[in-house]
Amino acid sequence: MLVQLWDQLARPWQVCLEEAWAAYRAGSLPIGAVVVSSNGAIVGRGRNRIFEPPGDQPLATGLAGHRLAHAEINALLSVDHAALDVRASVLYTTLEPCALCVGAIRMLGLRQVHYAARDPVAGGLCLLDATSFMRRGEVQAHHLGNADLEAVLVAMHVDAHLSLVQRSLTRADGRPWDGIKLPGVTFGRDLFASGHLQRLAGARVSPQTMLSDLLAHCRQDASQASHVKVPYGTRRPVVLIITGPPASGKSTLGRQLAHRLGLALLSKDLFKEVLFDELGWFDREWSRRLGSASMVLLFRSALALLEADQSVALEANFYPEWDTDSVRMLAETSRCRFVQLVCSASPQTLVDRYRRRSLTGERHPGHVQSEALDETLERLASGRWDALDLEGPVITVDTEVLPSEGQIEHIVEQVRDVLENQ
Repeated sequence: MLVQLWDQLARPWQVCLEEAWAAYRAGSLPIGAVVVSSNGAIVGRGRNRIFEPPGDQPLATGLAGHRLAHAEINALLSVDHAALDVRASVLYTTLEPCALCVGAIRMLGLRQVHYAARDPVAGGLCLLDATSFMRRGEVQAHHLGNADLEAVLVAMHVDAHLSLVQRSLTRADGRPWDGIKLPGVTFGRDLFASGHLQRLAGARVSPQTMLSDLLAHCRQDASQASHVKVPYGTRRPVVLIITGPPASGKSTLGRQLAHRLGLALLSKDLFKEVLFDELGWFDREWSRRLGSASMVLLFRSALALLEADQSVALEANFYPEWDTDSVRMLAETSRCRFVQLVCSASPQTLVDRYRRRSLTGERHPGHVQSEALDETLERLASGRWDALDLEGPVITVDTEVLPSEGQIEHIVEQVRDVLENQ
């Protein structure tokens, strides 16, 4: 069973995972390493601390806060070299050592290295055969070969890298994951988009719990090492249309879905409220003009993303009689596909929500002061909202009560199925 993997791992691997999880929770790369003596005792341990502040700890406890603070280096620094013949020791690490760490391994004279996950981007084990000096070390590198564990470790690394990019701590093109045919890459992107791993870190769960949780969610195994079914750039992008009447909850649901799916979310009101702030708000006619301009900006921005093969979520009160042709133009120009999400609630619920939002200041004042409240309420009470006449699936969501976590996840899975298939 997947949940038993922790107990199946030898103690050095468990400690490596403890260190990797501590590194992730500290905001660094999730890599952990240990040094095991010839009699099987763990005599050194360390984690990646590149993105941790140096603090006031002495050098002997490890490096932190700069590019040399690698897990293997910190594990080797933690060993009492005066009391131990390190050359007879074995190094365990969660990720294939890089060039820096391979050099340290050779200089210290270690003969055995075990690693759990391959690293086709920065892995440096090939250097062990690069020169006569390196070959004389006769260092033996052993890949653990556990596909489940490798998928989790790769996924954690992808999530951490994307988080560092988001925090502007590393370059967006620093690790070309799209060219890597390893289990866990797509799962890592999903983890980052959903924020699930960050929530586990915030909850301070144990490494055992983290491992079991990720294994339960991970859909990849050794047979999925070449996960990408369609080469990047050839899969047609998707437009997720999120529509419905005012006060139907589509904005809130749209933000949740876009975050979990890793999509840019473009909203008519986002553009309109910026225009209100920059140009002011006056009367109903002015509001209509800004509304028309906002829709133009919405479609132009969406087209720019689609032309770059980027899927996108669009949220607005899309009217079938007015907006269908404009949305169809996106497909004619970019070959995109559509998924529609139509939010609905009873007329009385919509009227009550809209009135409350207008009177309590929840809406931008530009909307309130330039729109006729009675006219909008009458429209909400009398009409229904239809999907646009487009090819592609239509998902109807009853927002009389806010969707549960399970319902949201079900919608995410439906949309993701379209995103991941041609």
